[in-house]
Amino acid sequence: MERISVCILWTMCSSARLWCHEGPEHEIEEITKRLKKEGESADSYLDRAMEYQLLSNHAEAARDLERALELEPNNAPAHRELGRVYFRLGKPAEAMTVLGKGLTLIATPREHATLLVARAEILLLKNENEKALEDVEGAITRHSTSLEWYLLRSRLHARLGKTEARIRGLEEGIERTGSGLLEVELADALIDAGAYERVIARIEKKLEQARWRSGWLIRRARVHLAAGQKEEATADLNEAVAELSRRINSAAPEPSLLATRGRAHDLLSKRDLARSDYEAAKSRGFDEDWLADRLKLFKKEAEDAAKR
Repeated sequence: MERISVCILWTMCSSARLWCHEGPEHEIEEITKRLKKEGESADSYLDRAMEYQLLSNHAEAARDLERALELEPNNAPAHRELGRVYFRLGKPAEAMTVLGKGLTLIATPREHATLLVARAEILLLKNENEKALEDVEGAITRHSTSLEWYLLRSRLHARLGKTEARIRGLEEGIERTGSGLLEVELADALIDAGAYERVIARIEKKLEQARWRSGWLIRRARVHLAAGQKEEATADLNEAVAELSRRINSAAPEPSLLATRGRAHDLLSKRDLARSDYEAAKSRGFDEDWLADRLKLFKKEAEDAAKR
């Protein structure tokens, strides 16, 4: 469903640095000059490594992060980013080792929590979901106001079929952060759990308030379909598709909008249109589990049909 894309990597970066940015190549040049003029520092190597990552130059990023840790072994961001870079370089064992070492060296609650989350992200990609969930729980215990961590925990709860834990965890997150994004995630969790009576009032309220209604129309349609109200569901889904089609820029489509329209087509049983939108969303970086599951199902159906 449509939601703000969360990239945990950037939550630790300075917002000023992200917005006042003349391009990675320029920044790398400036940081290199600074290193020559002012001498080596862990922070400078860390800054340059972040720019290299923007260029997907993970080998250079790794070299800078390794040097940062030589200069400052207790630098939590350097441990965190080096773990992520090693994993992208196809070195999962090294990634887990550097994060584990950071966890033994760094006790400050928030910094320790960020290392736990970095390790959880890798464990999630390795499909070691129980271990990942344990790390995220530990992170939230140490620092309970990070929105992204509640979303990551929700994703893991969903993968593991921990329906009630997912709902309780999101309610906890909303209480602690006041996040509207967690309200969206909670609505999806309640629908996934079949708790339609608990969610319908939330949906109707959001539909009254929302400027863009498509996501909430699709959620209401799912409730209608569960109640056997096909006509009402079809009306909501058609309205959602129309709105999304107006919003999607064909030259540079937003992946979350494509995925959301794909789901509306899917619920309307327009499988070819759904597949097209899903594949386009995936090719542009949308990686939520529900979309991957639908594409796997479509692929299996096509393979089964070819065997007949």
